[in-house]
Amino acid sequence: MSFTFDTSGGSSSGSSSSNSSQQAQGSSNPTNTNTAHPITGAKDALSSAVTIGGGEDFNTPTQGSKTVEISNFSNYKESFYTPIFHLCDSNWRLLIFPEGNNSPGNISIFLDYYDIGVNPLFEKDANLTLTLINQGDSKKNVKKTSQHKFSFKGVNWGFVSFLSLQTLLKTENGFLIQDKLKIKVEIQSHSGTIDKSDPKNAKPYGKFSYSLTNFSHHFENFYSPTYYVCGSNWRIYIFPNGYSSPNYFSVYLDLLDVKFKPLMSKHLFFAIEIVNQKYPEKNLKKWVDHQYDDKNMNFGFPKFVLLSTLLNSDLGYIVDDTIIINIEFTVMSSNCDEPSPNFEIDSNLNNPDCGKFTFPSKKNPNIDLLFSPTFNIAGSNWQLVSYPLENLTDYFSIYLDLVDIKTKPLLRKHISFAIEIVNQVNPSKSFKKYISNIYSYNSFSWLFQKFMKVSTLNDPKYGFIKNDTIIINVELIIISSDFLKPLPFDHTNTNLVDSPIKKSQQLLLLEHLKQEMLLSSANTTNQPTVNNTESRIATNYNINNNNNNNNTANTTNTTTTTTNNFVNQCYPSVSHPSPSNSIALPYNFIDECSHSKNRLKEESGSFCFDIHNFSTLDKSFYSPVFALNRTKWRFYIFPKGNSVQNFFSLYLDYVDPKTKPKIRQYICFILEVVNKKNPSKSEKKYSFHTFCYSSVNWGFKKFISLETIKDMATGFMEDDTVTVKVTIYFLSQSILDTKHLLGYSNERSKHLKLHMNKEDDVLTPETIAKQKTEEEAYYYHTIKLTMDSDFEKTNCFDLIDFSNHQPIKIRKTSTLLELKLQIQMIYGISFERQRIWFWDHNPNQKPSKVARCPVILDDEDIFNQYISHFSGLEMRFHLEVSSAPQPNDKNLFFDPIQADYCLIFFKYYDSCKQKIEFIASKVSYTVIPLSAFIPFLNQKIGNTVDSPLLLYGEFSMNLLYQLDPNRTLKSYGVNHGDIIYCQKIQPLREKAQLPFVSDYFNFVYNKVIITFQILNYKNINNDAPFSFKLEILKGMTFVEIVKRVAEVVQTFPQNINLYSVSQTPPTNNALISPEVSKVLSNLSLIYLIIISSSTQPTPNPTNYHQHLFIF
Repeated sequence: MSFTFDTSGGSSSGSSSSNSSQQAQGSSNPTNTNTAHPITGAKDALSSAVTIGGGEDFNTPTQGSKTVEISNFSNYKESFYTPIFHLCDSNWRLLIFPEGNNSPGNISIFLDYYDIGVNPLFEKDANLTLTLINQGDSKKNVKKTSQHKFSFKGVNWGFVSFLSLQTLLKTENGFLIQDKLKIKVEIQSHSGTIDKSDPKNAKPYGKFSYSLTNFSHHFENFYSPTYYVCGSNWRIYIFPNGYSSPNYFSVYLDLLDVKFKPLMSKHLFFAIEIVNQKYPEKNLKKWVDHQYDDKNMNFGFPKFVLLSTLLNSDLGYIVDDTIIINIEFTVMSSNCDEPSPNFEIDSNLNNPDCGKFTFPSKKNPNIDLLFSPTFNIAGSNWQLVSYPLENLTDYFSIYLDLVDIKTKPLLRKHISFAIEIVNQVNPSKSFKKYISNIYSYNSFSWLFQKFMKVSTLNDPKYGFIKNDTIIINVELIIISSDFLKPLPFDHTNTNLVDSPIKKSQQLLLLEHLKQEMLLSSANTTNQPTVNNTESRIATNYNINNNNNNNNTANTTNTTTTTTNNFVNQCYPSVSHPSPSNSIALPYNFIDECSHSKNRLKEESGSFCFDIHNFSTLDKSFYSPVFALNRTKWRFYIFPKGNSVQNFFSLYLDYVDPKTKPKIRQYICFILEVVNKKNPSKSEKKYSFHTFCYSSVNWGFKKFISLETIKDMATGFMEDDTVTVKVTIYFLSQSILDTKHLLGYSNERSKHLKLHMNKEDDVLTPETIAKQKTEEEAYYYHTIKLTMDSDFEKTNCFDLIDFSNHQPIKIRKTSTLLELKLQIQMIYGISFERQRIWFWDHNPNQKPSKVARCPVILDDEDIFNQYISHFSGLEMRFHLEVSSAPQPNDKNLFFDPIQADYCLIFFKYYDSCKQKIEFIASKVSYTVIPLSAFIPFLNQKIGNTVDSPLLLYGEFSMNLLYQLDPNRTLKSYGVNHGDIIYCQKIQPLREKAQLPFVSDYFNFVYNKVIITFQILNYKNINNDAPFSFKLEILKGMTFVEIVKRVAEVVQTFPQNINLYSVSQTPPTNNALISPEVSKVLSNLSLIYLIIISSSTQPTPNPTNYHQHLFIF
């Protein structure tokens, strides 16, 4: 083996060197793939096998040498530190990766500056040489040299690929003799240690400790309690089975403050330590630095320690199923000196934003379903729910449900909460988990999917169940709350008659609204024919629901009154007061949570249905309708499976929306295939769902295999009959009307703070205005929303001028449904009647077009992709409003856009007035002849239905062409956003100057204005030459232009001479000839001389003025 000398180096924590390793620490962000190991702090369990010293070692203040011997090297599987050694007046150690630091197949060796852990402001420049000693032949030593400035930003430095393991582990190569490895460390440092500490400005230092009990019962990630240290809120984020690193314990330090102070930034140098409870000198401690902000709120180690090492009770890191984690940190810098509110739950339990609830739950032998009563903490209503998840039946899963979100859909709350199952035998062994999440309309429930093994919970020896009862404690604190209020929000100018819905559309809606309850509903569809999942957990629902203690009986009784009030007051005129005043709107909304007369006991019911001749059934069918709790339901049954083979598919279908499309029911239901031999072995599946006009059924594709049903031994089928059963728990009815949204629109955000102002800051009006502008830019998207009524204001070929269009602003965190609700608040258009399109982002395109692609923002995923892609631009949406009096057969107000359909805009040209008017937009079928649109267009412009019309389409940006009414839109390539122009056929007796819309189009987009100055005629008042302006088309010939000029000055064309302005006075050289007439359209001023003639009439100034600007 030849001698190796290498001057390149790298930090185990990452560096700018191309030869350095990947960053040693990694964020818990899934997009971050950093998986190396940063610095640990004390001796490893195997460090006793490492010795320091050798005959050639020496030490001076500027240079020194140490030899480190590592015995039993093959026993090391993880990174480890050697014991500390002293060189150049500083303490050092080696950090060794036996299997490579992001360099598989190599040994990685780094030199670590230990004193940084004592004072993070120490710095030291050093030249280092690491030598892997060949114990058989010193000439074959492998030596590598580098230089580094050691500081808290670079605590260690070394070599990722020091030597291949294939070479190292072969005894005959001489590096590993009797399983012993020798490494020589040489250091030169002439500058000494630099202490950058400032006694007058000490860095904030803090630490805290967390005892993690019942470690063996944890199966999913969770947080520690919040610790308020150095004016900030800290948590430990723990992955007991590793984050992206199986077989490892992953741990991160989380800064909670950046959730409500998004501009906060803290640079931290911190250590995470796992205490060795038997051998304190063998604690595992790792240091790292990190810049915390709203994009990087946690940081740590995905491979802190192998689980096999951590769970080995002989090594001392886990004792009595308890692990102790210490955190120690120094704040190196921060842009915010203002202390944050304290969000420790234990120290805030008596404060208004924090609270605790205890729920003793009796085990039900028949069903695995748990409901707590609704309870109030921090001014909000909550509920605990538990039921077995489809693929996690071995685990006890539990939700914390925010009830208020179901009636306040634009409200968001960020909370930190803990759920605890009390150990009734040994309270110190109670099982408790913390987590933090944001509650919103799309995610009103958060859960622990694997809170605890069911076998552990139900085994009396563990103490969690006693007398068939478990005791559950909930503790929570409100971190921040936010209302997604749109801007601007001026209710004083809101008038439903002047809204984008035309009066004719209002009349159509009026008759329909007389027949309905004023209940709004969601806009997403989950028909069983397109359901791609067997079931969905509550966190995935777009649900609007209230708590389970609310009675729906009174809601039914108030239907007539509510509808009549709306009809009588809503039309023809309604105005809304400002949010600061009391809300008095024509809606009788009943808030079930606040009115005691509507509170009720929990209601439930069940129904069974026998499916006869099961083996002969093939197609899907509905069961007879049955009524429970004054609502109508039925089974939707697929005997041969719904898009799946060899399975029985079963759904629950809600019938009421067929006649009452605005009713919404939030329920928990249990579908069951009854086992007739042993009912305790019946196949049961649980689900929660909000049933509404757009989601009338819900259930399971793969309910049970057909093989199991048809096996007579299983007991599911008897005499070719299968019995299905449903049990329904009615939780709430809910409403999303405008009055209710306005009723809480004056709620203010809590704890959210973009700017952190110091007490001594002077806030001038200019500063406050600037901060408000910055807050709006940070929190809001600017949207220009168009509707058909906006197009009626323009009398040109372009649909709209966005530069003069008033924008609105919506919160950046809004989902599609929340956007529609905010539009409902501003314009009074029910969200279920809205369909949103987006405009092309082509600033040079004229006229502007609705996007020419078959994408409608009527899907949450598409909407989120659009928002992410165009977040930096002004967003332009087009709102299509349904005027249909009744929903379609799928309970929707819009039919889906198929491949042969597109959104077309129609405009009308009045040749007499030379005016373009917008008349309608329509989602049109493109394979029917254009003549089919003529009756529709005649109706819009007030003609008799069978009146003939001329139709035109845009071929390009500067050309209109006439359309053949016998051809289809598809044959012309018409797409989304195209405009069709129509006009009446011009009677012979009517002579219009621009008789066809194509002429007017050419005139508008191809005209130029030229000034003509008559040099040989003077104005008798001021003795100045006559001049006039004339609008001409770019394509006009010289002869046509001269003829137009002659008409204006009342002479013969042959008497007109035109001159360019290149010379004054004009000469023959400046005369414009017919051969170069194309230059006319490029000139702004042309001289005109009228040649005298005996037959020429004298130019009349009066006539001249009469013809000025005439074309």
